[in-house]
Amino acid sequence: KIHDGSWLNPHYIVFTSQNKVIISETDERDRVNTIEIAEIKNPDILWNKNEKRLYILSEGSLSFLDLLF
Repeated sequence: KIHDGSWLNPHYIVFTSQNKVIISETDERDRVNTIEIAEIKNPDILWNKNEKRLYILSEGSLSFLDLLF
């Protein structure tokens, strides 16, 4: 089951599924590439496109990743 989907740009989406934070490309020219960037309990994510920062909240702890998109 997919939760908390956010578009990083027109070609990439970030979402959570089964305690994982996942980024997937949507370009269909070849095969779809997907990468798990974190595995944590009950993650909630928020993408701030102005800062290019992904915030991850898990069990009261807030983390972030700066992404180069």
